[in-house]
Amino acid sequence: MNDRKTLPFSTLGGFKLSARIGEGAAGAVYEARSTDAPEAPPVAIKVMHSFLASDPVNGQRFDREFEVTAGLKHPHIIRVFERGETPAGVPFLVMERLYGRELSLELAQRRRLGLAATIQIVARVASALDFAHAQGLIHRDLKPANIFLCPAGEEYDLRVLDFGSVKMQLEMGPKLTGVGTTLGSPAYMSPEQARGRQDIDGRSDIFSLAAVAYEALSGRVAFDGESVGEILMKVLREQPAALALGPSGVTAAVDAVLQRGLAKEKSERYAKASDFALDFARACGLDSESLQDASLEKLSVAEIRQRLPHLSEASAAFDASRSWIDGPVEDAVVPPPLSGKVVLLGLGLVVVVAVLLAVLAFRAC
Repeated sequence: MNDRKTLPFSTLGGFKLSARIGEGAAGAVYEARSTDAPEAPPVAIKVMHSFLASDPVNGQRFDREFEVTAGLKHPHIIRVFERGETPAGVPFLVMERLYGRELSLELAQRRRLGLAATIQIVARVASALDFAHAQGLIHRDLKPANIFLCPAGEEYDLRVLDFGSVKMQLEMGPKLTGVGTTLGSPAYMSPEQARGRQDIDGRSDIFSLAAVAYEALSGRVAFDGESVGEILMKVLREQPAALALGPSGVTAAVDAVLQRGLAKEKSERYAKASDFALDFARACGLDSESLQDASLEKLSVAEIRQRLPHLSEASAAFDASRSWIDGPVEDAVVPPPLSGKVVLLGLGLVVVVAVLLAVLAFRAC
C-alpha cells in the first residue's frame, strides 16, 4: 500500500507526511521525513485510529509501547523514536521505516519456507525475545504478522514488531486490558494465555515462536479451526499433526523440538528462546561444530544452507526456492488486510471465549 491521496495531515510534530503505507488494528501508518533534516532517512508514523482514541486505555497502550520499545536497543526489534499527538489529541508513534513485508504475507504467497530460512528466522526472533525477556518484558502477541522481513542485499533481515501487548513480569501497576490486547492471537497464544492466566512469563512467547516455526515448515497453522472457540480448545487440548519433511531422520528430531516448544505446561518448555532455536537448528541438521565458530543468528541463509550437508539435492532445491530472495514462488492469493473494526470484533470474540473458558476451569476446580 502506498497511497499519497488520502493523507489526513500534512505534518505531524516535526515530520512531513508523504504517503500512507499500511494499516492495522491499532492504527494507520504513514511515511514521513523530518522537516528539519529532509535529507535524513524517512521514518514511519503510526497514528491510532480515531475511533480508538476516545478510550484512555488505548492511549496508555500507545504510551506503554513507546516506553518499552524505545528502551529496547536490539538489531531485531523495531526502533521507536518518539511519541506525539495530532491536533485532535490522537496519539502517534514515530518509528524506523522498514521496507519489505510481514512473514504472514510471505507465508500466504509461498505457503512454507525451507529449512535454512526457517532456522535463521527462528534464531533471530529468539535473540530478540531473549533480550526482551532479560528486561522483564513478555511480548504476548508473537505471530507471523509481527515478524517483518527486510531485504538486505541478497539476503534479508527481520524486526519483531508491536510491543503494545507487552507484559512486565511481576507487574504491579494497572493492567491495560483493552479489547484484543490481553490475549494475543488465538492460533499462536499459549495455553496459559488461552486460560486468561496472569502468571505469564517468557515461555509463553517460546510457545508462540514454536507455532510460527511449525507453520513456516509445514505450510499450515499449528492450531486451526472454523471458530475462535475451536482454535482455543485445540491450543488447550491437542498437539499439531506431525511434520512430513523430506530427509529421513529429520522429521522425528524436528517434531521432538517443536512438541517441547508447544508443550501445554510451560514447565515442560524451553527456559530460553535461544535454547529452543539451537535445538531446532540441530534437529534440522546443523551440526554443533558449525555453531562453534559463528553465532547462529548472524549466519545468512546461504551459510546455513552450506552447513546442512545432509540435505538431499531435491530438498536443498526446495529450500532454496523458499528463501526470501532467490527462486520462484507458488501461486497463491494473498488475502486483503482486514479493517481495524473487523479485527477488533474478532479479537473481542477471543476475549469472550477466553473468559468463558476461565469460568469453566474455575468451576471445575
